[in-house]
Amino acid sequence: TPWNAHWSLSLYAANSDNFFIIDDAEAHRGAEITLIRAGRAHPADASMVVESPSDRGIALIRRLAPTPDAYEAAKRIAAADVCTSAAG
Repeated sequence: TPWNAHWSLSLYAANSDNFFIIDDAEAHRGAEITLIRAGRAHPADASMVVESPSDRGIALIRRLAPTPDAYEAAKRIAAADVCTSAAG
């Protein structure tokens, strides 16, 4: 379920440099991102590929939830967020 208020995804490298940001202004219905190490082959079936400068880092998802009800809704939606690792 897409979040109807402001949201953003920020990706940070191991040294804490922010190397990617996407938000609701750019991706109205959410985003499916394939994160790869810089210099590796891009998967042919990926809709959006982002190259990471490091093997480790942080993905930070923010959703604007200014009321307790909105916070509870954001918490339910966050339970469906997926971050997985693929072999290769």
